[in-house]
Amino acid sequence: MRALRIVLVVLVVLAGLAVGADRLAVNLAEDEAADKVQEQIEGHKSVEGNVDTSVSINGFPFLTQLASREFGDVDFELKGLTTGAGDRKITISKVDVHGEQVRTNGDFSEVTADRARGKALIKYDALSSAAGEGTSVAWAGKDDPEKVKITKKVPVVGSVTVISSATIKDKHTVRLNADEIKGEGPLGMAKGVLDRLVRDRIDDDWDFDALPSELKLEEARPTEEGIVVTLSGKDVKFTG
Repeated sequence: MRALRIVLVVLVVLAGLAVGADRLAVNLAEDEAADKVQEQIEGHKSVEGNVDTSVSINGFPFLTQLASREFGDVDFELKGLTTGAGDRKITISKVDVHGEQVRTNGDFSEVTADRARGKALIKYDALSSAAGEGTSVAWAGKDDPEKVKITKKVPVVGSVTVISSATIKDKHTVRLNADEIKGEGPLGMAKGVLDRLVRDRIDDDWDFDALPSELKLEEARPTEEGIVVTLSGKDVKFTG
């Protein structure tokens, strides 16, 4: 009986060591993968500054997945991604992507997911800053929850408020479209002229081209916190 207890204690200790080794290995792999993804994103020509990147490899045991270089579920997170061309920079506050059947090579310089789905958040203060001086972008409120309210100073017209919708253009671009212009132009300006003047300065496109090209934007939905963009793709290359 004593011998059986000793054997059980030894097995428990060994199992604990195995679990500890497995968790240590997964932490090291997650850090390495995050570094590679960050390097890939920050290397894109449109990206400005640093991007806070993390990777979580799910499933147990990890070491058997590592041996096959195939992982069932992997979560990718990006924070503070500032991207765009010239003065058309926008900061995407957060991008969360869940990858399935993720394949890698030995040093994680190639990471590809068979399927991936996720969400990105653009906060209104980032949109206001990107839209330029004299522009304020906010949620339209509970009475019109799927729209945004844009207030902007327009030459000749003055300060105008516009209710806009958020749509997807060409699978990689979020577009704000002016739906309703509030107020009237000076000196009885014709509505058609007012519309053109305002729309030329209100309607905006924001590109997500720094993300893997295989990730397609599906929907842009205004919320109280900001615009939430859903995305998905197949054979998504996070590095390589």
